Amino acid sequence: MLEVFRSKRNSFFVIVIFAVIILGFVFFGVAPSSKQGGDEGSQVVARVNGSEITSGEYSNIYKRQLDYYKNIFKDGLNDEMLAQLNLREKALEALIERRLVLQEANSRKFKASREDIQARVMKYPVFQKDGVFDKETYFAVLQQNRIKPAEFEESIGAEILIGKMQQSAVAGVTLSDDEAKAAFDKENKQIKFEYAMVTPASFEDKVKVSAEKGRAFLKDNGALFMTPTRVKAFYAYVDKDQFAAEVKISEDELRAFYEKRKATYSTPKEVRASHILIRPDKSIEDKDKARAVARKTAEVVLAKIKKGAGFSKLASEYSDDPGSAVKGGDLGFFGQGMMVKPFEDAAFTLAAGEVSGVVETDYGYHIIKVMNIKGGGTPTFKDLRNEIKKQITVRRSEETARARMVELHKAFKAEGATFKTIKKAAKERGIKTNQTPFFTESDVKIELVRAEKLRDTAFSLPVNGVSGIIYMPKRFYIIKIAERVDSHVPPYEKVAKKVASMLKREEALAMASKKAEELRKDAASGKNFKRLMRKAGFKVESTDYVSLSSGFIPGIGIFVGDRTDLFEMDKGDIYKEAIEHGRNFYLLRAAKVKAADFSGFEQGRMELHQRLLDKKRQDTYAAWVKELRSKALIEINEELL
Repeated sequence: MLEVFRSKRNSFFVIVIFAVIILGFVFFGVAPSSKQGGDEGSQVVARVNGSEITSGEYSNIYKRQLDYYKNIFKDGLNDEMLAQLNLREKALEALIERRLVLQEANSRKFKASREDIQARVMKYPVFQKDGVFDKETYFAVLQQNRIKPAEFEESIGAEILIGKMQQSAVAGVTLSDDEAKAAFDKENKQIKFEYAMVTPASFEDKVKVSAEKGRAFLKDNGALFMTPTRVKAFYAYVDKDQFAAEVKISEDELRAFYEKRKATYSTPKEVRASHILIRPDKSIEDKDKARAVARKTAEVVLAKIKKGAGFSKLASEYSDDPGSAVKGGDLGFFGQGMMVKPFEDAAFTLAAGEVSGVVETDYGYHIIKVMNIKGGGTPTFKDLRNEIKKQITVRRSEETARARMVELHKAFKAEGATFKTIKKAAKERGIKTNQTPFFTESDVKIELVRAEKLRDTAFSLPVNGVSGIIYMPKRFYIIKIAERVDSHVPPYEKVAKKVASMLKREEALAMASKKAEELRKDAASGKNFKRLMRKAGFKVESTDYVSLSSGFIPGIGIFVGDRTDLFEMDKGDIYKEAIEHGRNFYLLRAAKVKAADFSGFEQGRMELHQRLLDKKRQDTYAAWVKELRSKALIEINEELL
């Protein structure tokens, strides 16, 4: 049990999204413990009924979502995709929803018990070894992600509360047989459509674009023709380890380095222990009596151990800690400060193989056996010599690289500096240079664009502007901007053809939309569909039979999952609107209808019922959250988003 083995610590609880554990918390996860510089992380992004959501919370969630999608799409994640994903708004909405639900849970006095939290944590596969919760793995995973156990378990408690609120919100939701049958009919009904396609291309010849109209369109829609900022740069760069071969280090220097830092090489003592926990019986009302009975049981078990009984077997039989009992009481390695004080004091005084007496803590009575001990010593100079040499070499090479870049920076800043003069100065110092053509912020072929820090620096500089020395993980850079063309709307004369083409397309689209709606109304009034379309000059075609499970209407490509009401149509019906798809407009008529075959209804009844019930519960919960939001006072600082 987690709380048995850890001291109670007060910690600042940062409420964050922790919906699921995915690949080491890359998505909606507990934020790593860190210090925000200045007020950067404490600015208020939003208030929910007076409760503040800080920029630190918001940034953590946004960055984790962004990293998640970057990992999926790699270089394919461009600005257009990011705009469609709308991650900034989604991150804030998730935080607001979470805060609202937790506030409601608090007002209803819902609680998450220690046992609830422990049980939830122990179920996560990421904390298990061979299918069983492993405490050592638990701490290792959290430490790797810079997450404090107390903060993590607080966040799990919040998730449990949210789960309880979800259950409460949907408690009365049911699904009738009639609803299930209606859904089955809709999902399995098949329709063969007749359709006509009204294309904007049919109307482009009717659109006349004058220069006056084109200029007006450009003025009103300048953002559509905006050219991105372009820069031409030359830059110098040097690898931090480039001068490693030039570094000379004497034995005296190596030893002096070791002696100066000797204390830092000491490794903390860690103990691997097993234990048997006997908890007081909660069914005994007299607490003193319950503890006395538990102690007596522990003493009996200890006596068996002293007589030679196997510790592991007794742990499996007697221990009230299920997480370790299944492993013979094994807790894995732990350091000082990770256990409650009496437990720790006993464990760290034992030698490997020794068994303690009965140790009392707030949680009951423990018998502890130390299995192994590691750390607690200092490696010798001989042990660390090569590592120290490498460390000094890396540092001195980096210092040399930095010093030479400082010298070269003066050449960059010199009056009248050109690529030629800088290249000469760089070569003398063993530093590489490069000159770019014009490039934009999305041109990933250019090295300066592929790293955000370099890209941001390059596009923040004016013409002839020189950056400072830019520190990257493996290199130093200096950038100078040779030419710069800022983002702007080109003169009409330069984009006249593009404006005319776009204007034609937009006006033709509007004309096609209007015509399609006129034809739809005529068809819906009872006029013959085929005759009406042919008279208007549009061909009528037929699809194969389509059902909801088809996914798309063949020949057209319209996704039926977005338009489930198509399958509420009866034979002869005209669909309620002209569907715009791929800049064309489609008019649909249900030519033939096959009713659902209910012979398979019973076979899939349970799966269908559960799926529909889950959907109904999701919709109910979403409506409940929406109601909470409608009653809440929510203030958002748009400037910080």
